[in-house]
Formats: sequence, structure tokens, C-alpha cells
Amino acid sequence: MPKASKELLAAMNEALSEELASIIQYLWHHIQARGLHSAAIAGRFKAVSMGAGLSNLISMYGVTDIPEFSEAYFGGPPWEDMQGYLRSSAMNFVQNAKTPTLIQHGQEDRRVPLSQGEEFYRALTMRGVPVEMVVYPRQPHGIQEPRLIKDSLERNLAWFNKWVLGLEPPAEKKEEKKEEKKAE
Repeated sequence: MPKASKELLAAMNEALSEELASIIQYLWHHIQARGLHSAAIAGRFKAVSMGAGLSNLISMYGVTDIPEFSEAYFGGPPWEDMQGYLRSSAMNFVQNAKTPTLIQHGQEDRRVPLSQGEEFYRALTMRGVPVEMVVYPRQPHGIQEPRLIKDSLERNLAWFNKWVLGLEPPAEKKEEKKEEKKAE
């Protein structure tokens, strides 16, 4: 894990209780800070939500619409700093994964292509980590349709209610979701 991420987590551990740290993770669920995913998947938090998350920076370089961003950040393409790209990729730490993870991704995302979420979903599934992946049709990098924004917010609330607070949705809500999935 990068030094900056270790320092951030050390400060959080010193200043916050477990429950407050979980709430802060809820608020930060879309932040793609370098190394934050590795901390989350190592079990530091009770739950995490990954919105258009970067899971494998090496494969991302080849499919993103902005490879120059990675080059500027790392000082070159992956083949010039393979270790740097690996150190910053959640896939490099997935063997330690245990944090329940909600993955949300836009189907038409060119910035962080859908394959990033799919890679992480597969790895977490194979590791037996509780995971759910939602792909939003027609959406680019960042959900834009009001109905789908609402769905994302509701899913995040339900995810954190379940894994942080231990709350299940009311029976009628479960039935609505079941019918909704059939209709899709």
C-alpha cells in the first residue's frame, strides 16, 4: 500500500471508532484514492461501495479513453513502471479480500471501462467475498439518468444498512426488488 494511504488510514484509526470509520467509508464510497481499495478489501471497513472503480491499472491502461492520465500519474506506461501500477491496483491485494463489496458501473463507461468492475467482481466471487454488481444501462462514467441515480442511492443505502447496521429491507421492499429484477 502506498505511504500516503498508510498515513491516511493510520490517522483514521487513531481518531475514529470502527463505527464512525464505516460511516466515513459510506461517504467516501466513490473516491478512487490511490491505495484506498487495498485498505477496504483487506477488511478495515464493514462494507464498501465501488462506483466505476479502478481494479487493475495495468489492464485499465489499455482500455481507458485517457491513458495519458496514468502516464502522468506514474511517469509513464505500465511497461516502464510495472511495480508502481501493481502497488496501486486492488487486484494485487484481492487475496486478502473479505469486505462485502457493492460494485456499480455504467455500461457505456469509457473512462473506467466495465471490464474493471467485472474483473473485480469475478475475483471477489471466486474468493467467496459477499459481492453484488450492478451495471447501469446506457450510463457513461457517472450515472446520469434520474431514475438510475435513485436506484444507485437506494442500493447504497440498502447495502450499508445490511452490512454496517445489520438491517434488512422491509418485506414489501424485498418483494418489489424481486419483481423489478424479473421485469428487467
